[in-house]
Amino acid sequence: MEYIDQQSLVLASLLICLGIMVIAFMAAVRLNFYSLVDVVWAYLFSIIAGVYVFLPEGWAPRRWVLIGTVTFWSFRLGTHLLTRLAKHYPVEDGRYSDLRAKWAKNLKLNFFLFFLFQGLSVVILALPFLVVALNNEPEFSGLEFCGLLVWLVGVVGESAADLQLQVFRGDEKNRGQVCDVGLWRYSRHPNYFFELVIWVGYALFALPAPNGFLGLASPMLMAYLLIRVTGVPYAEASSLKSRGEKYLAYQKRVSVLIPWWPKKS
Repeated sequence: MEYIDQQSLVLASLLICLGIMVIAFMAAVRLNFYSLVDVVWAYLFSIIAGVYVFLPEGWAPRRWVLIGTVTFWSFRLGTHLLTRLAKHYPVEDGRYSDLRAKWAKNLKLNFFLFFLFQGLSVVILALPFLVVALNNEPEFSGLEFCGLLVWLVGVVGESAADLQLQVFRGDEKNRGQVCDVGLWRYSRHPNYFFELVIWVGYALFALPAPNGFLGLASPMLMAYLLIRVTGVPYAEASSLKSRGEKYLAYQKRVSVLIPWWPKKS
């Protein structure tokens, strides 16, 4: 497929993402629940992967592996978020409560732009899916197998971290305490770390394909978002606000992102 055709596919995916995010925004306004965007964001990757995969182009086994991995990850994350948000509805995630206060003067306009930005981020993050889907090489390379292994490590790690945190928070005796069990003993944000690992896996899976270097944009963008924007900075500030000295001690003891042996108290 020629480069102009790839551009057309990216444009089509952008229009789809923005269109779905506009609908999601209208639903969020009606429900007065802007946290909905996180769920839509997660599920949207399956839709875009489907757009790319069901084109009559790349080697079929590779495309089926792609749609299988993306759908599994997307639905696991989306359902996890949906379950968590539904449990607390209509109380929003703290990040969105803070944004409501920050954007109070132009609330709907700012959230509308935020929803559109989330749709744009899906298009950029999904670039590895496009180059993988268009790869005609009739066999898997060693680097692709490596990428799938890295992806598997990321999915297992992220799933375990989410489950450990859910179980910890579900126990009344842990109310107000800092989760430092399982993976959370070695990283303050193991869910974010393994999310990044997943995108490194997709980038490696895409790298052998023509224009495979485009896939490197995904882990780079995800690392920036998690480390500098919506991930670690907000989670750290929120935890310090709610848990105070307990979390401060946890910060001094445990690695911020990359799992590592905790320091002795």
